[in-house]
Amino acid sequence: ILVIKVGQAGDVLRTTPLLRMLKRQDPHCHISWLVATEARAVLENNPLVDHIYEQQLASFAELQVRSFDMVINLDVSAESGAWAVLVKAQDKRGFELREGGDLFGFTPEAERWLLTSFRDDLKKANRATYPEIIAKIVGVSYQKDPMVFQLTSEDLAFGRSFSKRQGITRRDTVIGLNTGAGKRWPGNWAAATGYFL
Repeated sequence: ILVIKVGQAGDVLRTTPLLRMLKRQDPHCHISWLVATEARAVLENNPLVDHIYEQQLASFAELQVRSFDMVINLDVSAESGAWAVLVKAQDKRGFELREGGDLFGFTPEAERWLLTSFRDDLKKANRATYPEIIAKIVGVSYQKDPMVFQLTSEDLAFGRSFSKRQGITRRDTVIGLNTGAGKRWPGNWAAATGYFL
């Protein structure tokens, strides 16, 4: 399976529940992921990702000669839609770029979400979380799976050192807030993450 979710690190991270959904459907599946170089770190050391392709010319060349059982493109962008069309696969899900330069869904579920992403009235009426939406697009069973992120030993050492410097103990409740966002969704955490309360 090749997953195409290139985007920003947060977009990639919020898509990782799909990995558990795919593994539940086929525990032995091999999952590759095409990602932007800047977001690669989110997938490194992930036990459910077997291979990472960076969005660059070398990957494009290799992917032109490989074939997959399934390609899943969850990016609503012309470039990712083109990748999804060009990579050989028996089964394609998500979004594709067609000859006229327009994006379409490979399946009716993808078409429905594509329409929602361009219409504010449908966006406002949506109450499904992003993981629920991608499960429908891909056609896998949804469960409330957590995001999958594997910290390195260096990351853990940094966290312990930071906690010690700040006087934070294991008994303390710590809440982290990211007050920034990308230019696409400034100040809108719910829209940026796809989680609605």
